[in-house]
Amino acid sequence: MTPAGKLDGAVTMPNGFPSDFPVYPGSRLTAARQVLANGQTTWGVVWETLDGVDQVQNFYVNKLSDGDWMLTYNGSGSGTFSAIISRKSNQKDAGILTVESESNVTHIALALGVPG
Repeated sequence: MTPAGKLDGAVTMPNGFPSDFPVYPGSRLTAARQVLANGQTTWGVVWETLDGVDQVQNFYVNKLSDGDWMLTYNGSGSGTFSAIISRKSNQKDAGILTVESESNVTHIALALGVPG
């Protein structure tokens, strides 16, 4: 039997992160950084879950086809999933979502740029 993974400690999301971006249910925010440069806010965030990459991938493929977000590209292979995402109403709001598993913990990483 494979031992269960251990999630890192939780952190607080800085103010201003897009509230309509779908967050995987039950995941824990373990890293969050906001950088302001050249009139753009860039977010670097990581959530962790004990659920598998496939479950997380299915969630994002479904959720990012609803609402104001969309997948402009996605691919998967050997236990990883990655996607290029953007906002339907303003495609300058865009980023990269990656999902991968390490030590039985699935890491959901998002780099998202939002022009000011």
